[in-house]
Amino acid sequence: MGTEPQSLDGALHGPNAKEWQAALDYEISQLEKLGTWVIEDLPKGHTAIPCNKVLKEKRGPDGEITSY
Repeated sequence: MGTEPQSLDGALHGPNAKEWQAALDYEISQLEKLGTWVIEDLPKGHTAIPCNKVLKEKRGPDGEITSY
């Protein structure tokens, strides 16, 4: 255990980068599919609301990673 990355950069450049990228792609596609998230250009003089990602490995009863 204890292999979860501390940052998005760490996830995308670590040993499980392909799995983390696939998980992020899936999450973004779901947000877009459900219409809860749209990428927009900000009006001049405005800043975006910060957003955070939770990087967790989900494990099965045997301790093996089942999803990212």
